[in-house]
Amino acid sequence: MNRPLRVAIVGGGVSGLTVAYRLEQANENSPGDREQLEIDLFESSERLGGKIHSVRVDEMLMEMGAESFLSRKQAGVELCKELGLLETMRGTRPENKKTFVWQDGKMHRLPSGLTGFVPGNIKSLFS
Repeated sequence: MNRPLRVAIVGGGVSGLTVAYRLEQANENSPGDREQLEIDLFESSERLGGKIHSVRVDEMLMEMGAESFLSRKQAGVELCKELGLLETMRGTRPENKKTFVWQDGKMHRLPSGLTGFVPGNIKSLFS
């Protein structure tokens, strides 16, 4: 029997974890005579998940990371569904749908109408 094929994944963020999961799936579904995989995942920080995580500040639950988790990204939602995590997902209540930036130890509300810091209308551009 051949030695297993070794794969190194650098980074335990969402992308790295997804690659490891997909490779593991492919490994489990491969024919018995095919080379098996040995997967090593390397992460420099003390936790997996990369930049995406939740923190509580006073009464507010904040999603951290470049884009946190955008439910409009269907691939991410489908992966959560596949992993059995869909039931744990909580959307933003419409009355609480506001955007803030943390700076100098406090929250600063951004004007409504911004999408990814890009003005969606002329009014939000000037506010």
